[in-house]
Amino acid sequence: MSTEKSDFIVKLPSMGEGVQEATLNKWLKKPGEKVSKDEPLLQVSTDKVDTEIMSPHSGYLIATFVEKDMVIPVGESIAQISSSKDAPILEVKRNQKDQKSAEKNFSPRSDFKGKNLSDFVATKRQFRDLPHSYAGNIKASPVVKKIAKETGVSLADIEGRGKYGRITKEDILYFLQSTSSGENKKTEDIKKNHLRLEKKDGQEYLEGVLIKREPMSKIRRLTADHMVSSVATSPHVTTTFEVSLDRVLAHKEKSAESFKEKHKIKLTLTPYFIAACVEGLKAHPHVNASIDQYDILLKEDINIACAVATEEGLLVPVLKRLQNKNFEELVIEFQELINKTRDKKLSPSDLAGGTFSVTNPGMYGSIHSQPIINQPQVAILSIGAMTKRLEFQGKDIIEKTYCQLGLTFDHRIIDGQGGAFFLKTVKEYLENFLTR
Repeated sequence: MSTEKSDFIVKLPSMGEGVQEATLNKWLKKPGEKVSKDEPLLQVSTDKVDTEIMSPHSGYLIATFVEKDMVIPVGESIAQISSSKDAPILEVKRNQKDQKSAEKNFSPRSDFKGKNLSDFVATKRQFRDLPHSYAGNIKASPVVKKIAKETGVSLADIEGRGKYGRITKEDILYFLQSTSSGENKKTEDIKKNHLRLEKKDGQEYLEGVLIKREPMSKIRRLTADHMVSSVATSPHVTTTFEVSLDRVLAHKEKSAESFKEKHKIKLTLTPYFIAACVEGLKAHPHVNASIDQYDILLKEDINIACAVATEEGLLVPVLKRLQNKNFEELVIEFQELINKTRDKKLSPSDLAGGTFSVTNPGMYGSIHSQPIINQPQVAILSIGAMTKRLEFQGKDIIEKTYCQLGLTFDHRIIDGQGGAFFLKTVKEYLENFLTR
């Protein structure tokens, strides 16, 4: 049946660069209900952000083609809207592009080529009670994610042999089979994560201590999976430099009032550290990279992700293309992004595309920290709290302000010298800020 002008197939729209798929949280309209153009039609989840998708047309919602918790590729057909309430449901050709691209140029596990989930019913029963959650940057086709959900398998436990480490159908079936025969050690690790609790009078005890069970929030679950995966992926090394902040503090004091008058923005210290990192990444491009097996992927853009604590958990919005922006533009964009985070107005694209991360636990009093790398990045900078001390300068005693900057990096691509050179560039930028 051909589509007439009064019938429209709604596809999942693009939600920004780096966002290729979303999970359906809920439909906000039911089939048969009237919907207006630009009215919220459904809510989807992309990594840590929930987003409402607006209807591109006015009319009646005739049919929905995806269900709750399904992973939907961008461009997939999701619904039909018609000007007539009694319009017939159109035949929809499913978009197989995402699945095909996952399996193209792939060395398959030949023993599992063409097999279906029904071949692993016993394994499904074995996994049903195990926790399942999906790390933010794990690449897998919708078919794979559906199988993982049905079997209760965490994708973080599966080795992907597709392009860029993508998990294919053959990978997950191989994992299920090897696990059921006791060959996969990761399954034993999953089981070990289940603590042995005692139940008495309807209450739970751990080693004799009464406990109250509290489920993790969505953001906490995603963060937990992502952090475990990161540590398993990258050999983490941290090097630390002490940096004088006297020149930065002098510039901040001199410029704060004019910034407030001109831009209605409070000038804070974090943008100075971000600007210093931009200089460091320009000088040392291997810190602004990713690893694909034995290939180094050098990034043309410098997109710095900034960790922001919220009531729901840690979010990491991204400042984009900083290599093309001056300090004033950086400060404005930074404050706008912080405001969007705290007002819960982030879009999926605001969290995508980071090439390097900065976290500032120093604002809470931490002198030094060793954060975990945000995959697929290869480094993260931590900012320590400011400390003051008296020093001799000639015959005079002066007060100086310092902080510790730590670079945690992936030792597969950055060695100790490379990490030190990067921090040396950052240190020189900050300690000579007024002379630039």
